[in-house]
Amino acid sequence: TLNSVSTTGGQFIANLIAYGIRNTKNNWRLMFVASGIPPLLFLCVVKFIPESPRYLLLHNDFIKAHMGLSMLYPNATKQQILDKIESIQHDIKSNEVQMKKPVHERLFGSPIVIRALTVGCVLMFFQQAVGFNSFMYYGATIFKIVGVGDPLIVSILISGTNFLFTFVALKFIDKVGRRKMLSSTVWIMDLGLFFAAFGFYKAQLPTDKNIEYTSLNFYSILLVVSVLVYVGSYASALGTIPWSSVEFLSLEARAPG
Repeated sequence: TLNSVSTTGGQFIANLIAYGIRNTKNNWRLMFVASGIPPLLFLCVVKFIPESPRYLLLHNDFIKAHMGLSMLYPNATKQQILDKIESIQHDIKSNEVQMKKPVHERLFGSPIVIRALTVGCVLMFFQQAVGFNSFMYYGATIFKIVGVGDPLIVSILISGTNFLFTFVALKFIDKVGRRKMLSSTVWIMDLGLFFAAFGFYKAQLPTDKNIEYTSLNFYSILLVVSVLVYVGSYASALGTIPWSSVEFLSLEARAPG
């Protein structure tokens, strides 16, 4: 879920930068330069990111594994760290035979793994198929057509709503449960898309591709509000939960991915 927060936060910041330099000469070139800064920063610090304790124990590096667990659990006692190491070592040993199997057997050799893999893939499919990317990446064009004066403002609202409601998922995903979060928000997404489609259908559209309507009307406002409702409900569950679907799989099946 922290991965989702980073992604949605990056999209929000990108829209803020785009709005800030919208009247600057060669602004699209500046956007490309700005998008290259985070990868460069990551490249500079990636060498200092420690390996996982499990990986270190697999390679018999007990000292670094102990240091890594101490960083992950700063309030744990020395005995608790040692107990955790012992638990990981026991798990590694008990799955030693399973880890030696070919990849296709680990992924498709168990009905439980196949079911978990299927659920994860279906969730990822619907995450991409519900049309969120259309509003996220073409929102400025869509809202310009229906009469929104400054479509970049709406793009900021969309990405900001997406970023804000990702924290809703972060707070409630473990308390409420993934299944209940999905079932509670999907119908809100449906309503949001229905009214967005209705607003877009009723909004006054240009009859020529070179003509742009700038008059804001009720249906344009309905479209904007409906899209924000849709984005908020999407970010609260379907936009976040599929990324954590890897948790459905055992570590032995996770490793090949």
